[in-house]
Amino acid sequence: MYWTCGQIKQNARAALAGRFWVSFGVVFLANLLLDLPAVLFPDPDLYAPRWDPAVQAMVSPLAPWQTAGYGFSLLPRILAGLFLVMPMQVGLCRYFVWNRFGNTQPELVFSTFRRGGRYGNCVFVQFVSNLFIVLWSFLLIIPGLIKALQYAFVPFLLSDNPGLDGSRAREVCRAMTYGCKGRIFLLYLSFIGWYFLAAIPAAGLDFISPLLSGLAQMLGNFLVAVYLNAALAELYVSLRDQAIAAGMILPQELNLA
Repeated sequence: MYWTCGQIKQNARAALAGRFWVSFGVVFLANLLLDLPAVLFPDPDLYAPRWDPAVQAMVSPLAPWQTAGYGFSLLPRILAGLFLVMPMQVGLCRYFVWNRFGNTQPELVFSTFRRGGRYGNCVFVQFVSNLFIVLWSFLLIIPGLIKALQYAFVPFLLSDNPGLDGSRAREVCRAMTYGCKGRIFLLYLSFIGWYFLAAIPAAGLDFISPLLSGLAQMLGNFLVAVYLNAALAELYVSLRDQAIAAGMILPQELNLA
């Protein structure tokens, strides 16, 4: 089934209708928690605050490494990326997939940390998947980008079945994204304009107060993140249904039967 960015974004808006602010609260809370490592272990080489690691985590599987920082704070930030960002990323995926079907339980974002959430498997599968992306990135930027797009839905698959084997999750992801990685990339690019618009109020407030500017930028990013995450969830459900219909994966493997 052929899909377009416009269709995916239209469906995402429909999924958020009447539930946008609940989703905004989920993204806001997740970001507050994910910012704790930056607060507790500040990078001595950087003076500007880093906003919105959860948005980066949803946009790029490399985000846990990009937000790791440098200097003496490197190790704590890497550990936070592994043991906090990755499992919470699965929880965010689960929330937005379930939200598409009308289930808006905010606590879903923490479901990976609960008993039965298969926390260890979620961390390990994402770690190995990100490691493949990093290794491919050492070759050239383009192969790394292709691999990142190819494995972009690993956390979504884990959100359906947190016990899914890593090699199986990556195999299904490769099949799901075959022939449409270019359109997935365009979907990401289509949100750049929204991020620019979100930055306009922050740029205006920068002359008044850097703190107000930073807060405006953060809130603007959160607003766009809600829309982006809903679009990715919509795309995942579409690709998942196609994969099931084509016999690439059984519904039982994703706890859908």
